[in-house]
Amino acid sequence: MSNIIEEKGQLSFDDLNEKKGANERISSVLNSHKESQRNILKEDLSYPVVPDRLLPNKTDVAYERDGIPQLVSQISSKDDVICQKSLIILCQMFHKPENIYLGFVEDVLNKAIRMINDPRILVRQKVTELLYLYSTHTYGKQKLLEKLNILNILSNRFSDKDEVVRKNTYKTFLKLCEHQDGIDAVLNLFLFNRLVKLIDDEKMALKSIILEIIAKCIRYGKPKIMPAAAIKLNIIVFSKSLLLSGVNSEKVKIAASKCVQALCYYEEGKELATKHGLIDIFVQIMVVSSNELRREAAKALMWITLYCDAKKKINKEGIHSIIWMLNDDSDPSFQLSLIKILTNCAEDPVGREVIDLNCSSKLKRLATSSPSELILKAARIALSVIYWKPWKKYNFEEESKNL
Repeated sequence: MSNIIEEKGQLSFDDLNEKKGANERISSVLNSHKESQRNILKEDLSYPVVPDRLLPNKTDVAYERDGIPQLVSQISSKDDVICQKSLIILCQMFHKPENIYLGFVEDVLNKAIRMINDPRILVRQKVTELLYLYSTHTYGKQKLLEKLNILNILSNRFSDKDEVVRKNTYKTFLKLCEHQDGIDAVLNLFLFNRLVKLIDDEKMALKSIILEIIAKCIRYGKPKIMPAAAIKLNIIVFSKSLLLSGVNSEKVKIAASKCVQALCYYEEGKELATKHGLIDIFVQIMVVSSNELRREAAKALMWITLYCDAKKKINKEGIHSIIWMLNDDSDPSFQLSLIKILTNCAEDPVGREVIDLNCSSKLKRLATSSPSELILKAARIALSVIYWKPWKKYNFEEESKNL
């Protein structure tokens, strides 16, 4: 009997040890999971300077959006923790437009801009993020554009030592430039020249944002300023150097292509692009690059080939590459730009003859059977230019049956 009891006692003791070991393993897994969650949160926020005590997942906000007035009042607190916690929570809550509206009521804009030069990195990061979130809201964008002094103060953060602060600042101006008043504000505050000069020394991840702002300013700037300001700063030569540089990322090259597109909207830009050999560069990019970069290069070449000398140059050197690329049906946007380039080139007698001999059959197929309405229309216009007569649907439909 005693042997049986001892055996049962031993079994119970072993079971307890096994359960204890299992509990330890579970707790270690949970702790590592919490640690990984904390690291993921920090990475997603892109704010490695946030102390653990200030992480948003460790902060409870009472009454949710009803707490916004109190949070706004606390951002100017002398207590370091209260101030930074309030800014972090406000940034989280201002991702919702309805919460931004409460920020208007509490005048968070004027209170935040006073802290833009704060020596604490986290405060500057969060203030610039607040301003960016403001710019994503229609009414917030309007409020920012009404106060040019705020934009002028914000532009001082172009030279901030912290990359996140600069990124938030550039993103704010890019968002404002979606509106004509935002472009006018950038030009009236003489920020265009500053932005161009910043590109060389800026981090690769931020160069593309600056170039996007520059492209919008060139394309939609008032005639008194553009394209004269861009030509004076040699934007075409500058964009060419960015496109040719092997160290620049694809995003930078895409944004540089957009700058060329914007300047080639003007006759002077087309002439400069032809003079500085951008036609050959864009043809080469279209042959070997990724889909997105090819699309932007094709759009730029489409604008350039509206210039007479550009048509003659591409007809002599690069027209066969364009015709060859037309056979790729995988990217409708790219194909549409190619058709428009060929249409421009067909206005020159040499180009018209080459295009008629080498790709009129392909254009006829696209003009009758393409699933895209835009390609259908563009191919018909191309054929009307090649044959010097208006598009007649029944003629080409008959011909297409024999292709």
